[in-house]
Amino acid sequence: DASSPACTSLLPALSPDCPGLRVIQRALLHRHYAVVVATEIRVYTSSVADHLEAMRPVAATGTRIVVVQDDPSVSPSSTACVTRITYSATGNCGTPVTVAYQDPDRLVQAAERIPGARVVNTRRFYCQHGFCPATIGNVLVYRDTAAHITASYARTMSPYLVEAIEHTLPAALH
Repeated sequence: DASSPACTSLLPALSPDCPGLRVIQRALLHRHYAVVVATEIRVYTSSVADHLEAMRPVAATGTRIVVVQDDPSVSPSSTACVTRITYSATGNCGTPVTVAYQDPDRLVQAAERIPGARVVNTRRFYCQHGFCPATIGNVLVYRDTAAHITASYARTMSPYLVEAIEHTLPAALH
């Protein structure tokens, strides 16, 4: 309703005060869905307990839950590096894995506790050998320090992400 606050980084989506949650949760519980695919930003997130509270009733309906791991965080120095006049797509701009994954993905942690839920690990799409480069395959990965990926990288990665999601499901569902 109009008097409810919007879901923002200060009000996680699983907050009972988030107006969209009630609509989504009601639909998930009262309609039959074969699969629910979910993801959440790893910072400003709801607790594992809140995720479990939301996911368990959905899983109990027989719906398969697939959680797509959030993309890694990007360091400000990585974003600044790609704006330099000397930037090269084959250069060393990027974020160390220890920085990129310092915040836990609580939705993934919750999914790992739900029998039958599956997690799509996306790290291989972003990082190799302890480093998450700012450019992959001559495509800029991030558009800002909030870890929003570029449209070009989303298009580049999407066939592989779809394949990874399909791999978690029984053949009859894809």
